[in-house]
Amino acid sequence: MPGMRIRALVGAALALGLAALATGCVGAHKHRKAAPARTLAPVTKRSGCRLHGGLPDSSCTPGAVLPDVKLRALCTPGYSKRALHVSGMTRELVYAAYGIKVHPPGRYEIDHLVSLGLGGSNVQANLWPEQGAFPGYHDKNTVENYLHAQVCQHRLALATAQQELAHDWLALYRRIPTALRRRYRT
Repeated sequence: MPGMRIRALVGAALALGLAALATGCVGAHKHRKAAPARTLAPVTKRSGCRLHGGLPDSSCTPGAVLPDVKLRALCTPGYSKRALHVSGMTRELVYAAYGIKVHPPGRYEIDHLVSLGLGGSNVQANLWPEQGAFPGYHDKNTVENYLHAQVCQHRLALATAQQELAHDWLALYRRIPTALRRRYRT
């Protein structure tokens, strides 16, 4: 008798689930189609890109952001790790665009121009092969961490941080006092 009730309940739940799937009612809130990334400037070339003293080629990597990301989500610990979705194929496309055929570990890192923690997107327009040596990814991470703290403490508007990071993160690095650089270095 109890086994029949369990089977009946499971069958009813399955029927309700299938009906909800058929009408599109299940998972709509979890798998809502995200708005496409918004580039901060037009992408005008996909090859022949060049690094410029620690900065990406703005014609290839102008930066791209997620227009519907909420500040509350960005400021929640772990957001960046959950948002990171860059395929191996996309990484190779970025290396190819910059003419890098060999990329031994530690020499380059495919990085987000506008960091995920500041609403950056995983699209190619926001990715570039950042060098490991100065100015390199540790230095840029310092800027990203500093800006993230400023945004989450409501001292800087998110859009301003995104634009400044995409325009010239190295100039921002030089403006951060040395004591703060040490504090935000990873």
